[in-house]
Amino acid sequence: TYTIRLLCYQDGKLLTATTLNPGNLAKDIKRLVNRIPGFAALQCCDGTPVQLALYEKLEKGEFAVYDDVSDLGWQSPDNRNCRYACAQLLAPDGRVVFHGLAPQLGKMKIPARPEGWCSKLTSWSRDHVKRQVVLALSLAAPLVGLWQRNLIVALIGNSSSGKTTAAKLATSLFMPPNCASVGMTFNATENALMQRLHGNKGVPVLIDDTSLSGWESFENIIYTLADGTPRLRFRGDQGKELQHWHTTIFLT
Repeated sequence: TYTIRLLCYQDGKLLTATTLNPGNLAKDIKRLVNRIPGFAALQCCDGTPVQLALYEKLEKGEFAVYDDVSDLGWQSPDNRNCRYACAQLLAPDGRVVFHGLAPQLGKMKIPARPEGWCSKLTSWSRDHVKRQVVLALSLAAPLVGLWQRNLIVALIGNSSSGKTTAAKLATSLFMPPNCASVGMTFNATENALMQRLHGNKGVPVLIDDTSLSGWESFENIIYTLADGTPRLRFRGDQGKELQHWHTTIFLT
């Protein structure tokens, strides 16, 4: 089964979006006349009415079919799409894919990075081996995601020594550093942290300030993070295995 989602733009602005029924294409396309100004008069380059060309292409299956995307990172086994930078879906060739494939993740508008961002990051890490290592471990996240492994990176230092700043700058290679999908703290329940990590394959995350954990067995949560699998939970008589995660996790 599949869903046909039609979006109509004019001068880069979305005019309307609608869902077409695969079993009722002709009628649904005719209804677009009332929803899109001037739709009935639109023609293709060869003079074919747009509504007729649209119907024929859909009938022949000439449009690409994409799977829904519900998780962060480069998804296996087919790796057809990735949910990247918490803002865009990218096809394997780098083309931007319709964001409606991941409606549950929410679309976030990426703010413009300051001019010279890359040079500033380079200056920050130049001649500073520890900072370079942190950046490298962030860039390694997609690789360990594809290898189905986890990197746990513990940044240890005195208060205000730059641990959180370094981790945020490292994750900024993938998305804005204050994005909720990659920035968490240990002031949460174990289950809440696991839920936020589920399905992540290759987008680095920061879990800030281990002193806020307040858990009796802190070692257990570290092993769980490294293993990439939470404890099996049961619903009634049925066991349900939760999703795994594979990425770089920064702890401060």
